[in-house]
Amino acid sequence: MTMAILLSACGGNSTPADIDNGPAPTAAAPEATPVNSRLTGDITIEGAFELSHIPSSRVVVRLEDISMLDVPSVVLAEQVLTGVTTLPLQYVLSWTGELDPEFMYAVSATIYGNDGELLFWTDTSYPVEPGDIKVDFFVVTAS
Repeated sequence: MTMAILLSACGGNSTPADIDNGPAPTAAAPEATPVNSRLTGDITIEGAFELSHIPSSRVVVRLEDISMLDVPSVVLAEQVLTGVTTLPLQYVLSWTGELDPEFMYAVSATIYGNDGELLFWTDTSYPVEPGDIKVDFFVVTAS
């Protein structure tokens, strides 16, 4: 009899399954691991077959999505190098994600003197395809 009184004082005939401990834990969805992509290559002055000396410069290299013709391109990766005095120059672009085979991509460079004057640039589109790991390209004199 004493046992029955104790059980009813504690809430009746509750079993551990009847106790509400909040929502049941759920298995966490596995997070997608981001893909780290990388593109390298050499930038050379068009027509140069050996090391070219240039004024101390700032080089901006970009990988861009050029899929949309009537809108500005989207920069996916950029590398800025300062104090560059010789070409060819190796660049390394890194970004997270994969290139979509349905889109169009290109790599380009602009080279500025210390005074900000444009010295060299890419006047040709250098395409980058999904899966490319190395794309070499040329720059031409801006003047």
